[in-house]
Amino acid sequence: DCNATDFYSDNKFPVYLYFNPYNNDTTVTFSSNTNVDLFDIVSKKYLAEGRSRNFDLRLSANEASLVVVLPAGTRLRTEGSMIKAGNDVIAYK
Repeated sequence: DCNATDFYSDNKFPVYLYFNPYNNDTTVTFSSNTNVDLFDIVSKKYLAEGRSRNFDLRLSANEASLVVVLPAGTRLRTEGSMIKAGNDVIAYK
């Protein structure tokens, strides 16, 4: 969880860094006991919506993803340069 070393922020949602150093796309297995949406801060796209248990995430070749784990159905909105989940800032444009 990237939040473990972010001492200056009050992050409500877990954030994970994934990096694929290979020249081919690959998959990793993500596990969750609850329904979640996974939002990539880097690409500003959902990687998964309403998923639970074990499921595969596709990682593009030589790319990184910074993934925010949100409760399924969490609505995102932009406010100025911020992307918010409820009242919590999860990323900047």
